[in-house]
This record gives sequence, C-alpha cells and structure tokens, in this order.
Amino acid sequence: MSRFQRILLRRVLPVLAALFLLYILTGFFGAGPVVRSVMESRIAEATGREVTVERVALNPLRLRLRIEGFDLRDLGGEAFLGWDAFAVDLSWRSFFGRAWVVDDISFDRLRARVVIGEDGRPAFADLLEDRETEEDAEAADPPLVVVRSFSVRDSELAFEDYSLDEFFEFTFSPIDFTLVRLDTRTDDAAAYAFSATSPDGESVEWEGDFSLLPLASTGRLRIDGFALTRYAPYYSGLIPFEVIGGRVGVNFRYDLRFDEEPVRRLTEGAFSMRNLALREPGGETPFFFLPRLDLREIELDAVDFSAGASALDVDGLTATLRRDDDGRLRLERLWTEFAAAREAPADARRADTELPPLTARLDRLGVTNATFRLIDLSTEPTALVAARLEHLRIEDLTENPAREVPFEAALRMERGGNVDLRGTVVPVPFSAAAEIGTRDLRLSTFSPYAGLFADAAIAAGELDFDLDAELDTDGPNPVAAARGRAAVRGFEAVSVPGFETLVSFASLEIGPFTALYPEGSVEIEAVELREPGAQIVMHADGMTNLQRVLRAKPAAGEPDTIPGAEEMPPPEAPGVSPDFRVSVPHIAVRAGAVRFEDRSLETAFITTVDQLNMTVEGLSSDSLARADFAMDARIDRSATLEAQGEINPLAEDLFSDVTVRLDGFDLTTVTPYSGRYAGYGIDRGRLSLDLAYRVSAGSLEAENRVVLGNFYLGERIESPDATTLPVRLAVSIMRDSRGNIELNLPIRGNLNDPDFRIGGIIAQAVTNILVRAATSPFSLLGAAFGRGEELSYVDFSAGATSIPDEEAAKVEDLAAALLDRRSLELEVRPAADTVADTEALAESALQRRLAAVVRRAAHADVGDAESIPEDEAVRRLYAETFPEEEPPGVDDDADVSRMKERLLDDVAVDDGELLDLALERGRALRERLVAEGVDPERVFLASPCVREGGLRMNLSLQ
Repeated sequence: MSRFQRILLRRVLPVLAALFLLYILTGFFGAGPVVRSVMESRIAEATGREVTVERVALNPLRLRLRIEGFDLRDLGGEAFLGWDAFAVDLSWRSFFGRAWVVDDISFDRLRARVVIGEDGRPAFADLLEDRETEEDAEAADPPLVVVRSFSVRDSELAFEDYSLDEFFEFTFSPIDFTLVRLDTRTDDAAAYAFSATSPDGESVEWEGDFSLLPLASTGRLRIDGFALTRYAPYYSGLIPFEVIGGRVGVNFRYDLRFDEEPVRRLTEGAFSMRNLALREPGGETPFFFLPRLDLREIELDAVDFSAGASALDVDGLTATLRRDDDGRLRLERLWTEFAAAREAPADARRADTELPPLTARLDRLGVTNATFRLIDLSTEPTALVAARLEHLRIEDLTENPAREVPFEAALRMERGGNVDLRGTVVPVPFSAAAEIGTRDLRLSTFSPYAGLFADAAIAAGELDFDLDAELDTDGPNPVAAARGRAAVRGFEAVSVPGFETLVSFASLEIGPFTALYPEGSVEIEAVELREPGAQIVMHADGMTNLQRVLRAKPAAGEPDTIPGAEEMPPPEAPGVSPDFRVSVPHIAVRAGAVRFEDRSLETAFITTVDQLNMTVEGLSSDSLARADFAMDARIDRSATLEAQGEINPLAEDLFSDVTVRLDGFDLTTVTPYSGRYAGYGIDRGRLSLDLAYRVSAGSLEAENRVVLGNFYLGERIESPDATTLPVRLAVSIMRDSRGNIELNLPIRGNLNDPDFRIGGIIAQAVTNILVRAATSPFSLLGAAFGRGEELSYVDFSAGATSIPDEEAAKVEDLAAALLDRRSLELEVRPAADTVADTEALAESALQRRLAAVVRRAAHADVGDAESIPEDEAVRRLYAETFPEEEPPGVDDDADVSRMKERLLDDVAVDDGELLDLALERGRALRERLVAEGVDPERVFLASPCVREGGLRMNLSLQ
C-alpha cells in the first residue's frame, strides 16, 4: 500500500464517512423540521395566507421528499389548497446530466377549493397578479426536465361562485391523474390519463399524449352524465324558460398541434342528451321533454372551418305549445319580453367578428316517435291539436343552399288521421317538389278554429287528400303546379250553442284537379256531393241560424283594422295571367235535403225539400261556354220542383237561360204565415210557378207566372201583425170562376244597377196587386170589361127610382163580374140627395096639387077643366094656400114664377120621403141584378141615407 493510500484511508475516508453520516442524519432527522418551518414561513409570507404543514420527510439516499398534511387557507380562513401527502423522487442522474430527472411525483388526497367572489374575481386573484416589470417580462427558455411519472390520486376539487344571482357550487371527487414520461428536451410524446367523478354521477375521462416541442396533443375526451340543472346559474339569464332536467355527454378524439402547420381537429365525435325537460317560468309541468338526442360521427376542423356529422337522431320528443287568448304563442311572448329586458345599449354592443365561410354537412336528420301538442286559448272552446310524428327523415344537409335535400315524414293525429309527406327541397333559389297525403283525418280536431269565423262547430267529418305539388322561384315569377284529389266523408257542422245541425253531407269528392301558376288555370274533372243536408231555422228575432253563425268577427287578438293601413301602398298585382281559366266539366248533387223551420211564428212553420238532384255539365270560365243545368226536387213529399237551362256563372259576362217549374205545393202548410200577416188561415189551395229567367250582358228578362189553384181562405186568426186590408175580399176579387188566382209578373232590369233587387221587385209587385184588390176592388173587376172604378157606383136622376139607360150597361157588367166570382157579395148603400131629390119631390108634390085644382075646377062646372091655363091654376092654388094675401097679378110671367116659388117653399118634403126614394132605388138595382142571374142572397141593401151627392148610389164588395 502506498503512502498516499495510507493517508487516504486514515484521514480522507473518515472525513468522507463523517460527512456522509452527517448527510444521512441531517437528511433523515434534521432537514424535515427545517424544511417544514421554512415552507410555512415562506409560503405565508408570499401568499399572505395561513399555512400549516404536519410533517416533512427527506430520504437522502433515494433523494425523496415527502410533505404530509399541507393546508393553505384563503384570506377568510377557509380551506384553499391542501393534500394528505406529496412525494417527489429525484433521480441521481440529475447531477450527472444536462436535465433534471424526476423519477416520480405524486399527490395523495389533493384538495383544492376555488371560490369566485361577488365581484367576479377568484379568491386567489392577488396571487395571479403579475409583479414583473416590462423589462423582466421577456420569457426565459424552459428548463430541461424529465418527469418519468406524475400522479394525482383520490383527490378533490370544490368550486364555489358567489358572483351569480344564484349561488353555485360543485365538487368532483375522486379525481385521478397520471402522466408518464414528460421530457422537455425532445418531441417525444408523454402519455396522460385523467378521470373525475361527481357525487351526482357526472364523470370525465381524458386520455392521450402530448409533447411540448412542438406543443401538440392527441387523445380522447369523454364527458358523461353532466346534469344541466346544476349549471343553471350560468345560463338561466340566457334563456326565457327553466331547465328542470337533462344530462349531456360528449365523446370525441382530438388532434392538436401548434406550429407552422397547425392542426385543430375533432374526429369520431359523439354528443348525447338524455331527458332534457324545459318549463315555463312558474309552470308546473314541462312543455318540452326530450328523452334522447344523439349526434354521431362528429368531425370539426377549426383550421379549415368545417363541420360534419353522420346523423342526428331524436327520439321520443314531447313538445307542448300554448297560444294565448290574444293569438300570440306563449314562447314568442317569452322570447320577446326576454329579449326586450336583455337588450344592451348600442355602445355596449360589439361588432360581429368576421369569420371565414363554414363548410358543414349532416348526412341524416331523423326524428322518431315525437309528440306535438298545441293548446290554443284564442279559440272558444280551447283547441287541442295533438299529433305524433312517427318519423321525419331529412338527408344530405350541407351549407350549399343549391343542393337538393330529400325528406319524408309520417304524422299520426291523436284524434284520428294520418298525414304522409315526401319530396325534395332546394333552399336557394327555393324550389320544392312534394307528395302530400292524408287519410281519415278527423275535421272535428280543428273545430274550435271554426269559431273564429262563425258560431259553429265541426261535429264530424273525415278528410282524404292526395296532392302532388311543385314550386320553383328561380325566375321573375314563381312557377307552381298542383295535382291531386280530395274527399270529405260524413261531414256535419252544428251551431254553437244549441248544437243543432246546420250543414251535413255523406260525401264530397273533388278531382282529380290540376292548378297551374302563373298560367292561371284550375281544372277540376268532377265535383260530386252526396246526400247534402241543411237545417235552416228562423228565430224569434227574425234572423236565421245561418245568419247568426256566419256573422263575421275578427279573430282573437286581431284589431278590426290594421293600423296605418290607409298609408300602405296598394299591393302589386300578382303575375297571374289575366285570362284566368276555371273548368269543371262535371258537377253533381245527389239526394239532397233541406229542412226549414220558422220559430218566429206562434205556430212553427216547417217545410222540407228532399230528393234534391242537380247536375251541371261543362262549367267553364270561357266567355262563350254554356253549361247545361238541370235540377229536380220534391217539396213536403208532394210538390215537385224542376229547373233546367244553360248557365255560365264563372264568365265575366254572367249568362243564364233557365226555366223553373213548381207544381202541387200545398198552401195550407203556410197557414202560420197567412194567419200572422193576413189574419186568416188557408182552407185549401195549391201553388204552381212557371218562371223563365234570362240574363245576358247584365240585362235581366224574367217572366213569372204564379197560379194559386182552388185557393180559399180559412177561419179568422187574431194577430197583432195582421194587415187591416180586407184580405178575404182581395182574394175573392182575384179568384176566377174556377177558384184560381193567376198572376203574371214580367220583370226587366239591369243587374249592374246597385239598387236593382229581383226579390224586392217581385215582392213589391205582388204587394201592389193585393193592395189594389183590397183597396180598389172594382178597378180589378172593371178591368175585365174595359172599365175602372165605374162599377163601384150607379147614378140616378133626381127624384127617379129607375136605373137610367146610360147606367144599365154598367149594371150588366157588374152582374157578369159577380157571376164569375160567386164568393163575392155586393152591398148596396141606397141614398137620396138632400137638394136635388128634395127639389124634385117638392116639384112633384106641387104638380099634384095643381092637378087637384084643375080637377076641382072641372067638378065645379066652371067650364072645360082642360081649358084652365097653368097660370090660372097657380093663381087659384096660391089663393087657396094663402087666402089672407093679395095674389100678385097673373099677367106677368115673373109674377107666376114668384107664386110657384112661394108655393114650392110651402111644400114640405120630409126625410121619410127621401129615405123611401133611396130605398126604392136600392130595390130597383137589386131587382135588375137578380134579373141578370145574380143570387138575391148575394146582394144586400144597407140602410138608406140622405146626403149630399145622394144621386150616386155607392156599392161595396164583401
């Protein structure tokens, strides 16, 4: 052994051994407390927070540091950061290489509590403040570090946020994290794995690898079961409704690289949502519930700005929409009010960021077993429309608006009926082709909407509908075409309230039909209506049930007028051909029936029309087209109604040439009307009508022949509405010897005249005839003999009782008229004139007295009586009558006249004589009528009278 070796063994080795022993003793027993004390003081000084460390242990042989029971409090004294144990194993190779090599770093039961204050700042914000100056801000090169293993086991993260309107907190525990082989010297990737679970079953799994040179990472992230309700404080201010359920999950692979050729890509992605439930604020039940939503095979590229997915599947969706009584959707109202409340000032808004165009695709959108309900409070009663969307499939959705997108859907109405839809659509320029079909669709589902326009409800009816439709907007005018057919079965509409049938039919079939735009043509090959029925009821107020229910009224929430409408420009005329053409080759109505009931009368009037059949062949809007029209029906099961002719109601120049015949209508059924307005029932009678109407170029020519056959009034009926006219007399006058009343009412007029009303003209003509018959009956009687009111009187000569020759012919005509109308009775009102007849009777009496003077002179043998002149007879009669007076001379004719006047004044003609004269005249007229064949019992003499104008004896009919 050399001397150097001996010195080394004796002196150096002991020192080295002593130093190593000191290192060991210090490391195991002395360094821990020192490090613990330094940690507590330095960390407290640096953070300004209370910190405690239970134990620090150092293994100098393994270069291992272990810190246990670390607890760092926040400024309020609450827990902030801590762990049960922290260990780091430094490799000895760190002292012999160019990088720090760490064999293992581990945390056991790492605990972190993150608190956001009311000001929105984290409780540890002061620790994050950058205290470096701008000169010191330049980043240093990263250190060379190799970490062979890093792990966090059974750890916990707590989060609390006091900055929100509603306090928010969550906890994830346990949390585990591992990192293997992190090397800052090379581009070798380090593998990592992260997992976290919440007490509510939320989980995060994140695994992959990353490198620092360049910064890059690939891996997979799985997030599952995140409860949306937990995070409501963060999004509740962004939506106007409450999220009361729902969990989401995300699963995707990612590839990130940040260098000259960056990569930011997600692949194999999937997004899922389960049991999403939305509720209106303050509501009790959700209006939207989505059990399952899956978005599959998601691909996102932030560099190319592209997105895509293979399928979006929605299953079991249930959505309920509510429409308020003002006509607005509840969701629309919520969004509008919510947006108004959140609207930011203009200067606080940021301009939209310019983004590159997005390339997007969705291979398939599918919706299955979705249920939609509409609760419409704007109708009375409330409308409830519910449907189940069995499936909806839309394919090849892309950002390219010119791409054709195929779709199909099947809808099943809850109350009955199916709707199937399939076709294609191109968004820009918009075009679509679709096939739409409905089967057994119950119209009663939509009955409440009928109440928006009428007081009626749809009680029954099923719709079948097939339509092929095409629309193309690429051009100056849209081009559209529709072809199909429709049928409604078992339809019935009822009044509300009362639920009385208004209209019904067994079936209505329309089509096949074709409609073209802008050519402007509609062609319907056939329209057939089977067993139509209508119930028309006249109520006490004079309105029919149809008038009541069809009264126009604005829909709920809609004003009567549109504000500012008077300032709106007139709408532009659509691009439809002015030669719009409509063609319906065949229209048929089979076995129709109408029931009319008038409840405004004391005794209800009811009539029916049944076996109504009608055909229209060749109906067209062509101006020269003429459609053959034919109709027949039965009224009250006995009368027949027939109509036929040619019509063209669709042409601009309305044309019709139609004849109508009604035969055998029993007039006794209208007794309720005759009793109310005429004051008499109808004992018997039948109505026949022959009408001929021709309309062309706005001109109407009509012939109306009305025959009341064997028409007789019945008993008197007391009615406050009855006319005071002598109706029975009018009827008797109008009725001929066969018991018929025949009226001919020609009508001429211009339909373009707004004051022209056919019904009003006919009613006025009939009324005029009745009034004339009742008020001027002799004018109708005299019309047949070329006379007028002349038959209503007979003129007599003064003092005479015989009918003058000039009046005899008139009496004969009167007798003929009475013989032709045997129900008429004639009342004769005998009369004598107070002046002319008195003078005539006085003259006759004077002549008799003068004749007596002459006879006495003859008996007295004073000569030949005939030789006594009249003036001598006057003188003698005067002397006899006025013996105390000196008679005037007889030589003067004036004296004789004065004596005769004095004698006439002395003649007394009393009323008895005048009444006898009048009565004799009446008897003379009756005898003459009887002589002409009139039954004497039909001629009545009224009480004689004395009056001025009594030479004319007036007659009246009864």
